[in-house]
Amino acid sequence: MAADHAPVMIWLAGADRKCVYVNRMWLEFTGRPLQAELGFGWSENIHPEDRARVLETYERAFEQRTAFEARFRLRRRDGAWRWFDDHGVPVLNERDFEGFAGSCTDVTDRDEFLGVVSHELRSPLNGIKSWTHLLENLLADAQPPVHRALAGIMIGVDHQVRLIDALLDVDPAQARMLRGSAGALHWQKGLSMTDRKSATQEKAESDKRRANERERPQRGPDPDTLEGPGDRHEAEGESDAGDAVTRRGEL
Repeated sequence: MAADHAPVMIWLAGADRKCVYVNRMWLEFTGRPLQAELGFGWSENIHPEDRARVLETYERAFEQRTAFEARFRLRRRDGAWRWFDDHGVPVLNERDFEGFAGSCTDVTDRDEFLGVVSHELRSPLNGIKSWTHLLENLLADAQPPVHRALAGIMIGVDHQVRLIDALLDVDPAQARMLRGSAGALHWQKGLSMTDRKSATQEKAESDKRRANERERPQRGPDPDTLEGPGDRHEAEGESDAGDAVTRRGEL
Protein backbone atom coordinates (compact mmCIF):
# COMPACT_ATOMS: atom_id res chain seq x y z
CA MET A 1 0.00 0.00 0.00
CA ALA A 2 1.33 3.43 -0.95
CA ALA A 3 0.63 4.81 2.53
CA ASP A 4 3.29 2.49 3.93
CA HIS A 5 5.90 4.55 2.13
CA ALA A 6 4.58 7.93 3.33
CA PRO A 7 6.98 10.05 5.46
CA VAL A 8 4.27 10.56 8.11
CA MET A 9 2.14 8.30 10.28
CA ILE A 10 -1.23 7.57 8.63
CA TRP A 11 -4.38 6.02 10.05
CA LEU A 12 -7.88 5.10 8.82
CA ALA A 13 -11.03 4.63 10.87
CA GLY A 14 -14.43 3.30 9.79
CA ALA A 15 -17.82 4.88 10.33
CA ASP A 16 -18.05 2.97 13.62
CA ARG A 17 -15.03 5.02 14.86
CA LYS A 18 -12.77 1.99 15.12
CA CYS A 19 -9.31 2.12 13.57
CA VAL A 20 -8.97 -0.22 10.58
CA TYR A 21 -5.46 0.67 9.40
CA VAL A 22 -2.19 2.31 10.43
CA ASN A 23 0.80 2.51 8.11
CA ARG A 24 4.25 1.04 8.55
CA MET A 25 5.73 4.25 10.00
CA TRP A 26 3.14 4.16 12.79
CA LEU A 27 4.04 0.57 13.64
CA GLU A 28 7.77 1.32 13.55
CA PHE A 29 7.28 4.25 15.90
CA THR A 30 5.15 2.44 18.49
CA GLY A 31 6.88 -0.91 18.16
CA ARG A 32 3.52 -2.65 18.42
CA PRO A 33 1.91 -5.13 16.00
CA LEU A 34 -0.92 -4.04 13.73
CA GLN A 35 -3.56 -6.00 15.63
CA ALA A 36 -2.69 -4.12 18.83
CA GLU A 37 -3.39 -0.79 17.14
CA LEU A 38 -6.72 -1.62 15.51
CA GLY A 39 -10.07 -0.76 17.06
CA PHE A 40 -9.25 1.64 19.88
CA GLY A 41 -5.91 0.05 20.68
CA TRP A 42 -4.08 3.00 19.13
CA SER A 43 -5.26 5.22 22.01
CA GLU A 44 -3.19 3.16 24.46
CA ASN A 45 -0.10 4.90 23.06
CA ILE A 46 -1.38 8.35 24.04
CA HIS A 47 -0.06 9.95 27.22
CA PRO A 48 -2.54 9.42 30.10
CA GLU A 49 -2.81 13.17 30.67
CA ASP A 50 -3.79 13.74 27.03
CA ARG A 51 -5.91 10.67 26.32
CA ALA A 52 -9.34 11.85 27.53
CA ARG A 53 -9.02 15.18 25.72
CA VAL A 54 -7.95 13.54 22.45
CA LEU A 55 -10.73 10.94 22.53
CA GLU A 56 -13.27 13.69 23.23
CA THR A 57 -12.04 15.61 20.17
CA TYR A 58 -12.10 12.40 18.13
CA GLU A 59 -15.65 11.52 19.17
CA ARG A 60 -16.95 15.02 18.50
CA ALA A 61 -15.43 15.04 15.01
CA PHE A 62 -17.21 11.78 14.19
CA GLU A 63 -20.51 13.09 15.50
CA GLN A 64 -20.24 16.29 13.47
CA ARG A 65 -18.39 14.69 10.55
CA THR A 66 -15.98 17.60 10.44
CA ALA A 67 -12.20 17.79 10.18
CA PHE A 68 -10.27 18.04 13.43
CA GLU A 69 -6.82 18.75 14.80
CA ALA A 70 -5.34 17.49 18.03
CA ARG A 71 -1.96 17.74 19.72
CA PHE A 72 -0.84 15.07 22.13
CA ARG A 73 2.09 13.04 23.39
CA LEU A 74 2.61 9.61 21.88
CA ARG A 75 4.81 6.88 23.39
CA ARG A 76 7.68 5.76 21.20
CA ARG A 77 8.87 2.15 21.16
CA ASP A 78 11.72 3.03 23.57
CA GLY A 79 9.28 4.59 26.07
CA ALA A 80 10.06 8.22 25.19
CA TRP A 81 7.15 10.64 24.79
CA ARG A 82 6.96 12.70 21.61
CA TRP A 83 4.57 15.52 20.72
CA PHE A 84 2.42 14.95 17.65
CA ASP A 85 -0.02 16.98 15.58
CA ASP A 86 -2.91 14.80 14.43
CA HIS A 87 -5.06 15.96 11.49
CA GLY A 88 -8.19 14.02 10.58
CA VAL A 89 -10.70 14.54 7.75
CA PRO A 90 -14.00 12.77 7.03
CA VAL A 91 -14.08 10.28 4.18
CA LEU A 92 -17.19 10.68 2.03
CA ASN A 93 -18.23 8.43 -0.84
CA GLU A 94 -20.72 10.59 -2.68
CA ARG A 95 -23.12 11.19 0.23
CA ASP A 96 -22.15 8.24 2.40
CA PHE A 97 -19.92 8.77 5.39
CA GLU A 98 -17.28 6.04 5.49
CA GLY A 99 -15.15 7.20 8.37
CA PHE A 100 -12.00 9.28 8.82
CA ALA A 101 -8.47 9.40 7.43
CA GLY A 102 -5.69 11.13 9.28
CA SER A 103 -1.99 11.74 9.64
CA CYS A 104 0.26 12.36 12.64
CA THR A 105 3.41 14.49 12.46
CA ASP A 106 6.12 14.58 15.10
CA VAL A 107 6.53 18.24 16.15
CA THR A 108 8.70 17.75 19.25
CA ASP A 109 11.91 19.15 17.78
CA ARG A 110 10.11 22.06 16.16
CA ASP A 111 8.37 23.00 19.40
CA GLU A 112 11.62 22.82 21.36
CA PHE A 113 13.22 25.14 18.82
CA LEU A 114 10.27 27.53 18.97
CA GLY A 115 10.46 27.44 22.76
CA VAL A 116 14.12 28.52 22.73
CA VAL A 117 13.46 31.25 20.14
CA SER A 118 10.42 32.48 22.06
CA HIS A 119 12.46 32.63 25.27
CA GLU A 120 15.32 34.55 23.68
CA LEU A 121 12.96 37.08 22.09
CA ARG A 122 10.83 37.56 25.19
CA SER A 123 13.60 37.82 27.78
CA PRO A 124 14.52 41.47 27.01
CA LEU A 125 10.82 42.37 27.06
CA ASN A 126 10.51 40.69 30.44
CA GLY A 127 13.05 43.09 31.90
CA ILE A 128 11.49 46.17 30.29
CA LYS A 129 8.04 45.25 31.53
CA SER A 130 9.27 44.41 35.03
CA TRP A 131 11.09 47.68 35.57
CA THR A 132 8.28 49.69 34.02
CA HIS A 133 5.92 48.21 36.61
CA LEU A 134 8.42 49.19 39.28
CA LEU A 135 8.61 52.76 37.95
CA GLU A 136 4.82 52.96 37.95
CA ASN A 137 4.84 52.12 41.66
CA LEU A 138 7.71 54.45 42.54
CA LEU A 139 6.27 57.34 40.51
CA ALA A 140 2.67 56.93 41.60
CA ASP A 141 2.50 60.65 42.46
CA ALA A 142 4.20 61.84 39.29
CA GLN A 143 2.71 64.23 36.76
CA PRO A 144 0.34 62.89 34.02
CA PRO A 145 3.01 63.07 31.26
CA VAL A 146 5.14 60.58 33.21
CA HIS A 147 2.23 58.12 33.46
CA ARG A 148 1.48 58.54 29.76
CA ALA A 149 5.11 57.77 28.95
CA LEU A 150 5.09 54.62 31.10
CA ALA A 151 1.80 53.51 29.55
CA GLY A 152 3.36 53.99 26.12
CA ILE A 153 6.22 51.68 27.09
CA MET A 154 3.78 48.99 28.23
CA ILE A 155 1.76 49.29 25.01
CA GLY A 156 4.94 48.91 22.99
CA VAL A 157 5.98 45.81 24.93
CA ASP A 158 2.56 44.18 24.50
CA HIS A 159 2.71 44.93 20.79
CA GLN A 160 6.11 43.23 20.54
CA VAL A 161 4.79 40.15 22.36
CA ARG A 162 1.91 39.85 19.88
CA LEU A 163 4.35 40.31 17.03
CA ILE A 164 6.57 37.50 18.35
CA ASP A 165 3.55 35.17 18.58
CA ALA A 166 2.56 36.10 15.04
CA LEU A 167 6.08 35.49 13.71
CA LEU A 168 6.21 32.12 15.43
CA ASP A 169 2.64 31.43 14.26
CA VAL A 170 1.39 30.06 17.56
CA ASP A 171 -2.05 30.10 19.13
CA PRO A 172 -2.55 31.00 22.82
CA ALA A 173 -2.57 27.34 23.94
CA GLN A 174 0.63 26.61 22.08
CA ALA A 175 2.24 29.79 23.41
CA ARG A 176 1.60 28.57 26.96
CA MET A 177 3.16 25.23 26.07
CA LEU A 178 6.22 26.92 24.57
CA ARG A 179 6.67 29.00 27.67
CA GLY A 180 6.56 25.84 29.75
CA SER A 181 8.99 23.99 27.51
CA ALA A 182 11.55 26.79 27.75
CA GLY A 183 11.72 26.05 31.46
CA ALA A 184 12.48 29.47 32.93
CA LEU A 185 10.33 31.96 31.08
CA HIS A 186 7.90 32.86 33.91
CA TRP A 187 6.03 35.15 31.49
CA GLN A 188 3.28 36.18 33.90
CA LYS A 189 1.99 39.49 32.76
CA GLY A 190 5.05 41.47 33.33
CA LEU A 191 7.32 40.10 36.00
CA SER A 192 9.66 37.13 36.10
CA MET A 193 9.93 35.48 39.51
CA THR A 194 13.34 37.06 40.14
CA ASP A 195 12.27 40.51 38.98
CA ARG A 196 8.97 40.18 40.88
CA LYS A 197 10.89 39.59 44.13
CA SER A 198 13.30 42.45 43.43
CA ALA A 199 10.54 44.87 42.49
CA THR A 200 8.48 43.93 45.55
CA GLN A 201 11.43 44.50 47.88
CA GLU A 202 12.30 47.85 46.31
CA LYS A 203 8.68 49.00 46.46
CA ALA A 204 8.47 48.01 50.14
CA GLU A 205 11.63 49.95 50.90
CA SER A 206 10.33 52.96 48.97
CA ASP A 207 6.99 52.87 50.82
CA LYS A 208 8.82 52.63 54.13
CA ARG A 209 10.94 55.68 53.30
CA ARG A 210 7.83 57.65 52.36
CA ALA A 211 6.07 56.65 55.57
CA ASN A 212 9.07 57.69 57.66
CA GLU A 213 9.20 61.04 55.93
CA ARG A 214 5.51 61.65 56.62
CA GLU A 215 5.78 60.59 60.26
CA ARG A 216 8.97 62.54 61.01
CA PRO A 217 8.07 65.72 63.04
CA GLN A 218 8.85 68.99 61.35
CA ARG A 219 11.46 70.52 63.68
CA GLY A 220 12.59 74.05 63.42
CA PRO A 221 16.18 75.22 63.98
CA ASP A 222 17.69 74.66 67.41
CA PRO A 223 17.11 77.82 69.51
CA ASP A 224 20.60 77.52 70.96
CA THR A 225 22.06 77.97 67.50
CA LEU A 226 20.00 81.01 66.54
CA GLU A 227 21.58 84.44 66.53
CA GLY A 228 19.40 87.51 66.90
CA PRO A 229 20.60 91.06 66.10
CA GLY A 230 21.51 91.67 69.76
CA ASP A 231 23.53 88.48 69.95
CA ARG A 232 25.45 89.39 66.85
CA HIS A 233 26.22 92.91 68.20
CA GLU A 234 27.23 91.50 71.57
CA ALA A 235 29.62 89.08 69.93
CA GLU A 236 31.08 91.85 67.82
CA GLY A 237 31.53 94.01 70.97
CA GLU A 238 33.36 91.22 72.78
CA SER A 239 35.61 90.78 69.79
CA ASP A 240 36.44 94.50 69.69
CA ALA A 241 37.17 94.53 73.44
CA GLY A 242 39.52 91.60 73.08
CA ASP A 243 41.39 93.34 70.30
CA ALA A 244 41.79 96.47 72.43
CA VAL A 245 43.25 94.48 75.35
CA THR A 246 45.68 92.80 73.00
CA ARG A 247 46.87 96.13 71.59
CA ARG A 248 47.33 97.60 75.12
CA GLY A 249 49.50 94.66 76.12
CA GLU A 250 51.69 95.19 73.12
CA LEU A 251 52.28 98.83 74.11
